Amino acid sequence: FAGLPGAAAGESARGPQEDALAAVGQPFPEEGLPKLLRVRPVKDTHQLSMSWQLPPMQHLYKTKPDRYLSHCIGHEGAGSLLSWLKQQGFATRLTAGVAEDSFESNSMSCIFGIVVTLTAAGLNVWPDVAHATMLYLEMLCREGPQEWVHREMELVEQMGWRYLQEKNPTDQVQELACAMLPVFQVDRKDILKADWMRTEFAPAPITDLLQEMTTDRLMV
Repeated sequence: FAGLPGAAAGESARGPQEDALAAVGQPFPEEGLPKLLRVRPVKDTHQLSMSWQLPPMQHLYKTKPDRYLSHCIGHEGAGSLLSWLKQQGFATRLTAGVAEDSFESNSMSCIFGIVVTLTAAGLNVWPDVAHATMLYLEMLCREGPQEWVHREMELVEQMGWRYLQEKNPTDQVQELACAMLPVFQVDRKDILKADWMRTEFAPAPITDLLQEMTTDRLMV
């Protein structure tokens, strides 16, 4: 690719679109938060969605702090948030994390969401469900990131990479081309494996994210 033109004079290597997004900052004004929105569903289902706008994390492919939080919050075993909600009869499902599309993860920000599928009883006490979720986040922040959790996730991703199934060639090329964009800051030697890498345990970025996931910055 040596023959391809680089950034223009006065323009960063990320490109004008990424620079423009980064200059705008986070999409939702802080003075408009917290925010509560009620949506009448078309399907016969009830969900509690809790979201926070966080700094961009596209370049943190070696540590993936958002995936650490997604793993801990979305855990379904004993002692987990979902386990407690099920015991109370409030919820049947819980998902957490940042979507991998450019809408929820870009050079402007990323949107971390927790979505709880509520029972009829849970719908009647949805503020209690939201309160329990915030208490769980406070517990994660108080206990701090755990290296053994990181190591477990690292082993799982190593197995995922080792037994990775073949993809459609067109989709594969598109994913690799996106991974090569400067905004992702992926080393050339890591292009193929970047999505499956977790080589560094970095507790600070995880703690930073938890400290921003507060009630005064919450969108429900």
